[in-house]
Amino acid sequence: MRILFFDWKSYGKEHLVKGLIDLGFEVERILFDHEIDDNKIYEDKAKELLSYQYYDLVFSSNYFPTIANACHENGIIYISWLYDSPYARVWDTTAYYPECYIFSFDQKLCDGLKKEGIQNVYYMPLAVEVNKLDEIQATDSQKEQFEGDVAFVGSLYDNKNTFAKLIKKNKLEFHKGYLDAVIEAQTKIQGVNFLEEILEPKDISDMVDKLVVKLHGHGALASKNMIYANYYLGQAVTLKERSNMIKRISKKYKLNVYTHSNIGKFKKVINKGSVDYYKEMPLVFRLSKINLNMTLRSIQTGIPLRAWDIMGSGGFLLTNYQADFLKHFEPGVDFDYFLDEDDMMRKIDYYLEHEEERQQIAKSGYEKVKKYHSYKIRLKEMFQIVEEMEQRGWI
Repeated sequence: MRILFFDWKSYGKEHLVKGLIDLGFEVERILFDHEIDDNKIYEDKAKELLSYQYYDLVFSSNYFPTIANACHENGIIYISWLYDSPYARVWDTTAYYPECYIFSFDQKLCDGLKKEGIQNVYYMPLAVEVNKLDEIQATDSQKEQFEGDVAFVGSLYDNKNTFAKLIKKNKLEFHKGYLDAVIEAQTKIQGVNFLEEILEPKDISDMVDKLVVKLHGHGALASKNMIYANYYLGQAVTLKERSNMIKRISKKYKLNVYTHSNIGKFKKVINKGSVDYYKEMPLVFRLSKINLNMTLRSIQTGIPLRAWDIMGSGGFLLTNYQADFLKHFEPGVDFDYFLDEDDMMRKIDYYLEHEEERQQIAKSGYEKVKKYHSYKIRLKEMFQIVEEMEQRGWI
């Protein structure tokens, strides 16, 4: 079977394509500028390309209505695997096309789409290619560079925090006070995201009118509450949570932070800069005693890619609580989670003092993702679902 893979700057895409090839599929990659997904000229070119009926199926990381329209016009199956949540583009009328199969790593996002009557939506967690990560071995200089007690890899969302910038620009002082209180309250609670529910239309109508909410060219089905809560407030909460976490941990421990964000204000943090996703990040996770994950708040229940990469690299994962973890892993056996900052500090204390237990947990998580959560396994699960619906003998 011939698959056309729309290729853009998504993490893990090399491992995903390898998984498709390992399943025996012929894969052709085409560069896709996802920033112009609403461009009619691009859509027409995609329709023309697929009209030759050379490809049996189209695949992409994340969902793009432009591709969905092209597949629908030509009767070609389109599989999209979401790794962002929520994702405005998928709240689109094109998602109802029978050719579209949407897989999401976030159970709550799946449930929300199904409530809109979109049928071909399925929960599918992300994956990790352990065999490829095992091939990456640290040099002596890399060991010296990446070894440490506690590490955090990721963005603070300081440059993307459009909430604060736009509030200031539009002089919405009343709204700022109200939303600052909402953000502060959300940072105190893990496992429950109430940002969308707490906003009433009267609370956001003025803000939405003044703060131009761009729905990425699509997203007509998405409510204003969902867009504002997740694309604005969610990032503001994440910035506050990660900043608080970094500040508190660095006061007690040597904290290595790998980021492109500006963290100069955290005087005790060891700023390691950004790292290459494929060549260096696995070494950070493997050589750090404790790897922290603080999930982007717009991810409701799902396991973020960073968590999979930590466990797949053989690192010890300490994360905030996300409900979908418990579908696949056992806390205290394969990983561990914290419920608030105090709990996080207690568990950092504990696991730094109990090295043998920490190493055993990291080993258990590594072995479990290697056995059950490879890209090849995950892709096979997707194709089996599509095959059952389409009654085609692809696998």
